[in-house]
Amino acid sequence: MDAVRTEINQMLAFVDGKELISFLQEYAVSFVEFRNALKQRFAIKPNVDRLDTIYCGKIEKCFIPPFGNSDGRYKKRYSYGIDLEEVSNKLSVYWEKVKFLMEQQSYGDVASIALQVLRSTGKHFEEDWRFTYHNDYFILTNDCCRAEEYLMALGKDKSVPQSLKNSILKSLEELCSFAAYKENYIYDIPDLKEAFEMEALPLRKVLERVEKELVKKNEVGADIEVLVMKKIDLLNRMNRSNEAEATTLRYLFLPSVRNMRVDNLIDDEKFEEALQVLDEGIYKEMQDGRSFYVYDWMDKKLRIYQSIQDVPNVINTAKCLFIEKKGDLDYYRLLKQSVPAEEWGTFYNELITQTPFPSTYWSSSIEADIYVEEEDRVRLVNFLRRKSSLDILLNYSHYLKEDYPEDLLERFSSLIQAYADKSSDRSQYEYVAKVLRELLKLKGGEKEVCLLVDVFRQAYKRRRAMMEILKDF
Repeated sequence: MDAVRTEINQMLAFVDGKELISFLQEYAVSFVEFRNALKQRFAIKPNVDRLDTIYCGKIEKCFIPPFGNSDGRYKKRYSYGIDLEEVSNKLSVYWEKVKFLMEQQSYGDVASIALQVLRSTGKHFEEDWRFTYHNDYFILTNDCCRAEEYLMALGKDKSVPQSLKNSILKSLEELCSFAAYKENYIYDIPDLKEAFEMEALPLRKVLERVEKELVKKNEVGADIEVLVMKKIDLLNRMNRSNEAEATTLRYLFLPSVRNMRVDNLIDDEKFEEALQVLDEGIYKEMQDGRSFYVYDWMDKKLRIYQSIQDVPNVINTAKCLFIEKKGDLDYYRLLKQSVPAEEWGTFYNELITQTPFPSTYWSSSIEADIYVEEEDRVRLVNFLRRKSSLDILLNYSHYLKEDYPEDLLERFSSLIQAYADKSSDRSQYEYVAKVLRELLKLKGGEKEVCLLVDVFRQAYKRRRAMMEILKDF
């Protein structure tokens, strides 16, 4: 036997690993006794109901960089912390194994690997700030998503023991306290915990947990909103509609509950009741000195009025929203569609006078867009006269070039000289050229451009890039 063993060891020492595996596969298919021996020696014994610490240790090792090699020298690529791409590559081997473990119904091992990926990710992100983002994307997000996918599959599977589901839930509650998930928000573990709980526990048990949390928080404060919404959802899913209705009315002071109540009433076409609930909410918000939900609720009122074709209230509500939001094209167009044509002129003048349009903008303005749609050239030219923005002028000047060329030439000339004086690089000089080309489209523009170019050539002759660009004029 010793001689045989020695001979085999010498032979195998020179055999490629993949070639050996291929031989074993073929031999096992052909010979039943060998196949059975192979299974008895290497087959995985399914771990159905417990979390396994062996896999926890193996996953954790994926996050520990090898700071030195056999000759004691440090590897440069690991000298500044953990290489996340390397970590993800190592984890990919375990995700392949998880597929196999899932097929073998080794649920405990699947859960152990998925939970440890989340645990190690959170632990090392908290301890080592040198984790990196690539284009604002955390490299290990995909691994966290895969962990969630497998955990949720276990939660939904009726064959997974409840004891294991309880252990998973306990681990997720622990992960919620990690700073990486609680403060840095690298992954939404609380959302995963809640989703898993809804699948893994009987609804009755989930409801008990929610009610205990509500009592613990004394049923006050902003953080009860999620709990209340969850309680209402659970009651509806358990066909306890009367209790769900009572809970909704009890917590109607919470904006999300009020929104849900209104949406349900609208779906049931109980429009008058929906309007009453909205008015109560708006009044309460205004009394408390808040306005965050007021516009949203007024917009819901507007949609109700449109549904029941209450034109006077459509006009009043849309006008109020237009003014309060300092202009909005959608409300303007709705108003123009709703107000009788013979009344529109007076209504439009009052609307524009009463609206405090914003003074800041980029290259466009809702105020100017409305003047364009109305073909209100008088207000548009006055708008451009008081705005010191070349972008705005470029955007709207073509609407006025036939009627107000002198005004436009004066504004362009004044603003481009101020801009050129502050310019310092090629991109800015090219912008100057763009404005000059726009000037050429105006009546009298050629003469004005010649004058401006002469001024620039004299004043900025040391700016070589500007002189190159001005050669085309």
